Amino acid sequence: MSRRRPEDGSARTARPTAGLGDWAGSLRFSGYTLLIVGLVVLGALIVSPTLSTYVQQQREIAELRRSVQLHRDAVAEIDAERLKWQDPTYVRAQARGRLFYVMPGRPSSRSSTTRSCHPSRRRRRATS
Repeated sequence: MSRRRPEDGSARTARPTAGLGDWAGSLRFSGYTLLIVGLVVLGALIVSPTLSTYVQQQREIAELRRSVQLHRDAVAEIDAERLKWQDPTYVRAQARGRLFYVMPGRPSSRSSTTRSCHPSRRRRRATS
């Protein structure tokens, strides 16, 4: 009583392709498999808050590093300004430019033509 397979291969194609439900039903889970899956899920739940804290701290560290770099740049700029003000030539130039100071013996270069350039003053002078 030997069974013979048909020559045309119809035994293989007789069953239609199994759906997802058939495939899931054919899986067998042992207690060990369920234990391992449970431990992996438990480990993920335990590690996730720690991991999110780590990521948040890394963001804060990066932000603080940017802040420190900005402050260092500002300090370097202030130091450069301080060095300028320690130079007597720079101080004299600033005094001449901002405060209109003139060194003794030098003529004042401030002109008085700006007063007569104003249109309302021209009219007053013309009418008098």
